[in-house]
Amino acid sequence: MALDQPNLFPEGVFLLKAKDASKKVLANLNLFLETPVGQGLELTFCQSKRSHLQFGDVVLYHVGSHVHPPWQVAEIKLHFDFQGHATTLVNAWDLQQYLPSKQYAICIASTNMGFIPTEDILAPVIWTKNDTEAKVLLPYQIYSKDL
Repeated sequence: MALDQPNLFPEGVFLLKAKDASKKVLANLNLFLETPVGQGLELTFCQSKRSHLQFGDVVLYHVGSHVHPPWQVAEIKLHFDFQGHATTLVNAWDLQQYLPSKQYAICIASTNMGFIPTEDILAPVIWTKNDTEAKVLLPYQIYSKDL
């Protein structure tokens, strides 16, 4: 491939391997959306310069600088393009303890489903879960700000 072609290495977050949503997925999405979607919705994987995220991955995502910490933990359920915007359906986890000195957080996996802009995903994380809680290992760029 010739490297003099434009957009061979696009910046930022973008979606790959689009395929049409199944009727079941559309029905589930319509439970959450105010504006029902029909056939033609494209479902995809999410690709960034640093990671390839898909169903079941746990991530940190930006929630704003008005709260501490400015991130939240969620499990990815689905990536899709909604009206030209890369969007991710997530299961947000409840943050119970944030321990920057120990480089992890304790969360409770909840059933709080919601949508976030895919570009708000900060980083995938390593995690483990038992019957009552999940332990999430935090990347250095996240916990180092609070040491």
